[in-house]
Amino acid sequence: MLQTLTLTFDLRIRPNQIYDFRGAFIFLAAGSGITDEDVSWIANEKYEKGNWGQSLSQYPRVQYRIRDGYAQIWAINEGRKSIEKLIKRKALEQFTIQDVSYPLQVTETEKETFTIQSSDEDQTYLLFHYVPHEDGNDKEYHTQDTMVDKVRLLERLITNGILKSMESLEIVQPEDYKPSLSIIDIISKDKAVYKTKDKNNRKPIVKHPLSYFIKFKCNLILPEGFAIGHHKSLGYGAMYRIENS
Repeated sequence: MLQTLTLTFDLRIRPNQIYDFRGAFIFLAAGSGITDEDVSWIANEKYEKGNWGQSLSQYPRVQYRIRDGYAQIWAINEGRKSIEKLIKRKALEQFTIQDVSYPLQVTETEKETFTIQSSDEDQTYLLFHYVPHEDGNDKEYHTQDTMVDKVRLLERLITNGILKSMESLEIVQPEDYKPSLSIIDIISKDKAVYKTKDKNNRKPIVKHPLSYFIKFKCNLILPEGFAIGHHKSLGYGAMYRIENS
């Protein structure tokens, strides 16, 4: 069973500021008095006695996003529990970003308890800013002979992405289980802009990955905001179910 929490804040940010928002929020958590384990889930990185270590999971339990121009956090399972502990301590009042104090106010809260399940009727989803390749290179996409081949490639990547996310969340599935998925429309394909940290010297760097905005249908009922692909912690690859027309 999955438990999700979505918090929308009163802080206006741009997409290229999600990295800074995430860093500021993690810094807040580390100094809030919650346990090192909780800080680790919020950062998706091992934290112990003030020291940072390896990444925890390929599926970050806390993901930092933007919604209608406002900062947002989407948390699942361990991440939800850690965020709730942080809020209970009223730590959001101490939030600081880029040396500016900005007490965070939660403007919208959404909680969901969910079990991923198959559906007799295909569900329709919008997949936002999906980055199928870590380096943002879509060479494989362009080497396909026809548009049909390109669509089939993306369908395989999305299917594998769903399965990998489920595996990282330790969702048990039959060995022969496979989602049935088909793309309705590749709405747009564009270069996104975001900041991350260099793996060697940990300094911020700017990347421009190729991302896709896709409408697809699938025989699975997935949680609102469930994400796939790369850079999920920075808000990429989130999907939302829409009503079938």
